Amino acid sequence: MALYCTIPPTGTPALSSNASVRIYPNPAHDVLTIDAGNQSAPTTASVYNMLGQRINIELNSSGNKLNLNISQLPPAVYIVQYGPHHTSSLFV
Repeated sequence: MALYCTIPPTGTPALSSNASVRIYPNPAHDVLTIDAGNQSAPTTASVYNMLGQRINIELNSSGNKLNLNISQLPPAVYIVQYGPHHTSSLFV
């Protein structure tokens, strides 16, 4: 029998749902898009490798979308952190 326990993180403010935010394509090769849907686009984004090292990338904003130029990144799994609450997502 397996037991599963979900423990909420401490010290984290409650966030509104980011269900309308989409990150695509995944896997990505040249450009990764953060699409805020009907919300305003995030003004900042940071990309980290699996060692937690921040990777410098070019950002371009267009309407409610933020495009990240990832063409210089080698194939791997990365973390993109965006928005005022530093929401994080994985991408390949």
